[in-house]
Amino acid sequence: MYGFSTRLEPPVDWAMDPHGSLRFQAYLSNWDFMDQLLAGYRQTGDPAYVAQAAALALDWVQSNPRANPAGGAGTWSGKIAGDRAGRLAYLLDAARCRGILEQADVEALRASLLDHVEILLGPESEGDTNHALYVQTGLAAVASQLPALPGAKRLLSTAERRFRRVLEGRLANGVWLEHSTSYQFLAIRVVERFLELARTNDPGLTHDLQAMEAAAAWLTAPDGRHTLLGDSRMLEAPPSIRRLAEEAEGLRAFPGAGLAAVREGDSHLVLSTGFHNPTHKHADELSFELSEGGRRLVTDTGMYHKDPGEIRDFVVAARAHSTLTLDDQEFPVTDPAQAYGSGLEAWGSGSGWHAVLASNPLLAEQGARHERLFLYRAGEALILVDRARAPGTHTFQRRIQLAPGVRAAEGGDAVLELEAPGFAGALFDTEPAPELALAEGSEDPLAGFMSSDYREWEPRTTVELGTEGSGLLRALTLALSPARTHADDVRWHGRDVFLRLASEGGPRVALAIDRDGRELTVSVRR
Repeated sequence: MYGFSTRLEPPVDWAMDPHGSLRFQAYLSNWDFMDQLLAGYRQTGDPAYVAQAAALALDWVQSNPRANPAGGAGTWSGKIAGDRAGRLAYLLDAARCRGILEQADVEALRASLLDHVEILLGPESEGDTNHALYVQTGLAAVASQLPALPGAKRLLSTAERRFRRVLEGRLANGVWLEHSTSYQFLAIRVVERFLELARTNDPGLTHDLQAMEAAAAWLTAPDGRHTLLGDSRMLEAPPSIRRLAEEAEGLRAFPGAGLAAVREGDSHLVLSTGFHNPTHKHADELSFELSEGGRRLVTDTGMYHKDPGEIRDFVVAARAHSTLTLDDQEFPVTDPAQAYGSGLEAWGSGSGWHAVLASNPLLAEQGARHERLFLYRAGEALILVDRARAPGTHTFQRRIQLAPGVRAAEGGDAVLELEAPGFAGALFDTEPAPELALAEGSEDPLAGFMSSDYREWEPRTTVELGTEGSGLLRALTLALSPARTHADDVRWHGRDVFLRLASEGGPRVALAIDRDGRELTVSVRR
């Protein structure tokens, strides 16, 4: 279950939690383990697989009545019951066909199935998260696998209507609004599964699925794996979406979702600035991931796990993301009243540069305003222009979360020299020099870690730049080529931004970014 090897033999302790993991408990309750047995039966026709599955199912039914389940309060929650219902329906049908169970056992499983249907038709189906999608998928699984069940057609039509409502209520520009790359892929899989079970050609759902796949391609790094926005793991994207990612080119904004991405060959930038609900939300306003030459240079932090405690607190905190804070204060990302939607303001391209302007409305809690202008030229430089204003004197912290394997060292004319296999770059900042702090694999307090998969830590360098004052206007450059192109001066007048660029052996040039509504135009001037 969820990566843990566990022996299940009736009577099973359905309340077991040997690893202190909420995810383990969920996967025990939703019968994820049954898939091994049911797949074995489908592939071989050997009824021994069904007999073993039925023995475990009957043990679970006896131990987990709705009124007092041994597995705890979450045992009959909508998502878990939805996962379990399809497996129970398949098992019930298969066991009856093979004549494996006594009639009393069949009736016990059937009674439990009716309990599941009642749960899935009740208040649990009124939610608007991915859990509600699983509820409707569970209903569709029951109706499609047991078409002779009384009211099966009604169950299927109800599930389809509710599924469409939930999906359309949480989509913007094809992005599933749960702040996570991995949950974007999860939602795609649920839609695919629902369409398969419901045997429907609903054009609306089909169009939504295509839009979701197109958005997922922009959230896929050049290494073919998920970017780590929000509660994500560095999982491999399906081949079809990897192909879409390889075909993507240029700048793509998702204004309703608060996401933007640039892809040019094996160069990739993705940034996030959205708060739609507390689901899987991290304090990652204006954070980003960057890949060059197919290698990740800056990453977000990932999920690690969702169990309450010090690690979870760190993973969701602003200090674990490449964002800006005032006086090290956190953002109120658990408060749904603070959900502002999208912080994406304008975007555009010109002269080989891509520009995205976004803001962090959550700093209004501290009486502050922060805007960040991303300027990116693939293979050459990423410039972050931060403008922040607040009454009084404050310390502004800017953090960059380097990917594992990217080494940072002080020296030379840059704030930091950056090095990784096949890569040499630098980090520059406009004057005056900021206060610099580095953390790598620090346990107390937690800092300088990334989680690429469940309960896996990888040490990496976190760069923190501190600046005191009543406001901040700085241009931080990640120089990506031997030319070491970087901004050494910045001006922000009204809606227009001007930077002076310097490079090794080249003349200084001016970079002008003009704004007209939501359109940015970038031009280079001698």
